[in-house]
Amino acid sequence: MILENSFLSNLNLLEKQIHIINMLASKKEHGIIAVTHQLRKMWSDVTDEELFETALINTESYCGCKISSMLEVLTNLTKETDVKEPDILDAINNISSEPTMFVMTNNISLHGATTILYRTKLKSFANEKECDFYVIPSSIHEIILIPDDGNVDTKEIEKIIAEVNRTTVSKSEFLSNQLLYYSRSDDTISIFKTHTRD
Repeated sequence: MILENSFLSNLNLLEKQIHIINMLASKKEHGIIAVTHQLRKMWSDVTDEELFETALINTESYCGCKISSMLEVLTNLTKETDVKEPDILDAINNISSEPTMFVMTNNISLHGATTILYRTKLKSFANEKECDFYVIPSSIHEIILIPDDGNVDTKEIEKIIAEVNRTTVSKSEFLSNQLLYYSRSDDTISIFKTHTRD
């Protein structure tokens, strides 16, 4: 899968846990550390490519991946926390009229936006839905996938991304205001504005 340089630059993913080394503390626990520039200099015998590939393999192996419908996520949230907030209940009641959305994260729901690099999972999702899809960089903890059925209002989604990031997402968990696009045929992710329809 190709991730354009501009995409990586815009998301600042090097600083947001793309280069992650998972260290097993026990069979039940594990920790993660971000590879800073200072730490990187200590490993001069390892290339950037080798480091990235090792980090990716370890992250996917230890943290896994789960994709759930937005309806399932919101329903589980109300059950687990017994939250009866009107906004959440309204979202559940009205979700059938919205574009079908799926939340992609890791099994611990922490720093789950790294799942955007799980190329086989993205390809599998596209094949299952039999279409390309939009990717919303929701926060450093998850991304949102929207299958492209030809009826998605991308301008409205871009407005929502900017508004949610401005009012809800903390600075430390902010990922990007850019709407992304996954092409099934090319197996690529790019910033949506650079994607041209046939």
